[in-house]
Amino acid sequence: MLKKAILCLLVFASLLSFTACGSKPKAETEPEKLGYILTNYSLLPDSITNIPCCFLDNDKIILCCWEEREDATVSYAATLQADGTDFQKLPLDLPENAIMLTLASDGQGGLWAVHMIPNGDEDTPANYTLCHFEADGSLADTIPLNELMEESGSLRFASDRIFLNRDKDGNLCVTVKSSGAYCYLFDRSGNYLFSLTDPWNPEAIISKADGQLTVFDTVGDGNYHLLPINMEAKAFEYEARVDLGAVSSVFSGGESSDYYFYDFAEFFTVDPASGEKKPLFNWSNLGLASGDAHVCPLPDGKFAVIAGTFSQTQQLRYEFCIVEPGIDDRTVLTMFSLQPESSILEAIALFNKSNDEYRIELTSVFSMSQDVPSDEWNNAIQKFSVELIAGEIPDILDLNNLPVEALSSSGYLVDLYPYFNNDPAIHMEDYYDNVFTALSIHGKLPFLTSSVQILTMFADENAVGTKRGWTVEEYAALKNNGDIIVSGLDPMQFLEMLLAADSQFVNWETGECRFDSEDFVRLLELCKSMLESEASTQLLSSDSQANCRYAPLASVVFVAEYNYSLGRNANPIGFPNESGDVMHILIPANKIGITTACEHTDGAWAFARSFLEPTLQESGWFFPYLKSSFEKIAAAAVKGNTIWSGGMYNGDITEQDLALAREILGSALYCRNGDAGLTEIILDCVQDYFYGDRSALEVAALIQQKATIYVSEHK
Repeated sequence: MLKKAILCLLVFASLLSFTACGSKPKAETEPEKLGYILTNYSLLPDSITNIPCCFLDNDKIILCCWEEREDATVSYAATLQADGTDFQKLPLDLPENAIMLTLASDGQGGLWAVHMIPNGDEDTPANYTLCHFEADGSLADTIPLNELMEESGSLRFASDRIFLNRDKDGNLCVTVKSSGAYCYLFDRSGNYLFSLTDPWNPEAIISKADGQLTVFDTVGDGNYHLLPINMEAKAFEYEARVDLGAVSSVFSGGESSDYYFYDFAEFFTVDPASGEKKPLFNWSNLGLASGDAHVCPLPDGKFAVIAGTFSQTQQLRYEFCIVEPGIDDRTVLTMFSLQPESSILEAIALFNKSNDEYRIELTSVFSMSQDVPSDEWNNAIQKFSVELIAGEIPDILDLNNLPVEALSSSGYLVDLYPYFNNDPAIHMEDYYDNVFTALSIHGKLPFLTSSVQILTMFADENAVGTKRGWTVEEYAALKNNGDIIVSGLDPMQFLEMLLAADSQFVNWETGECRFDSEDFVRLLELCKSMLESEASTQLLSSDSQANCRYAPLASVVFVAEYNYSLGRNANPIGFPNESGDVMHILIPANKIGITTACEHTDGAWAFARSFLEPTLQESGWFFPYLKSSFEKIAAAAVKGNTIWSGGMYNGDITEQDLALAREILGSALYCRNGDAGLTEIILDCVQDYFYGDRSALEVAALIQQKATIYVSEHK
């Protein structure tokens, strides 16, 4: 909250200093510089749902592939030519029901593999085996692993997260992720050598440029490390541990790099002698998928990349391409993001590999999963403000964490309605059109999004009836009479949500505020009564008595969960408000806006409209609002094919649940878009009332005074 408040203050100050009529400064024509381009793009078979590992062996790429089917997981090894052609399954002599977890070359044309055979009993560990296959696929040797794993303590919590690699001498390392890293070392013939254990969680085992085996691991805080193995000392080299920070993936090294890594934005090479890290190319700018990624270095500075993208159905779509030195002469559309999330990166990748005329060039301050200290965040915002003042305005903005209303009302954002209405391929009736109403500001559409989360409240119909929507007075009366017991909603959170989604107490066009009104005082009194209620502070999972629940919804799975918890009598009544209308609040997954400085609005619109298309609507984490995509994702969830399975609710999704989800999505008219700076001022002031230092009237008057000054300065 604090960082967003500071952001708004800085950006608003900058908006006072200049107007939107400026344009990006014209740069002198420079010769094209050699960079990297994407070639040989192709899709792998649709049936592949997971690729645990792949590597280059001589002139072929070897893959471990899974196909998730309704009755079983089918696994196999496959090959690709280095140019991505000629996908072939290998005829390995695998036992029946075995699931291949990982592969490694034996250096002589054969393969090593680790497979598991489930026992069908969740309480009984699977059987794990290290296998050696000859070049013709015949089984040459098997080394059972369960005894080793049981002795060291990894068997109890072992799953399918097992990794395999070999060093320059052919020694093998089997790394098991099980409440830590458990490494089992074997010689090139499969003879057991020794074991090592480390408390951190492994994510891969790589081979560096000199052939040394190295564990890629994390302590679980979002930061990753490399931990080398000393074969002679039979120990980890803790003194040589490398801190990588927030990265996505690490890949084995080659002739010119000790190892490679990808930090959600850039792909890096590492000098074998000095350890210096250098970015080679921007991952998504090239059009590379941001999900499950594998990289194989090729000769002549090229890379074979196999990458997949997730969808809500848990299915991965894998693609192949080669990244090689070259010149991309397409017109550049500049884009800025403070900290892009996965759907933004995926959208850029999709656009850049499919559009022949334009490409997006993203400038981001922080990588997706980076934990950013407050001072660094504030410095980034200040730099952004300075660039705006200087007229360095990008073509496209990722508006997450930016003051959308201020940028829109000041004329920096294009109204997207004319583009939407004039696009012959887009039809309003195909969407839940109320979502566009919710996203709009003063009748203009400043951004688009690919999916939406919904915040609302459910209540038992036996307590509140079947009418949708309620006033603050109706809510307070039911609560004070003991007719409803509310769970899961913190009063400060409740107040923040209402302020962010409903601008009834401030008019940004005129600067008028009405925080000293009776309506706002009643809202403060209601929030304080919630604070004093013990039931309202109990967690949903521990409060079986609650019959009114705060409900953050990301999928029909969540709707089914809350409906089930209320005896399938759930009324999606929404948040109480002054008018008593139904109030469900949307949180956009992303916010893509086009600036008025953009000179190639046709290209920028082609990118923005991709957020309305099925691919991005269905790959997001939340509700698609393209009706056909909603039905597709919902139907998959009914069958259990959803990323949201395995949570607190594993029951059936009924037709009633689907109808409730459609109703809520189709009636949400509010969007969480409020000014963070103003909200911060209000929340700071109300503390005095909540904890008895001032009356509601006194606090309302103080807020009115401060808010009026703030709005007049920043409207």
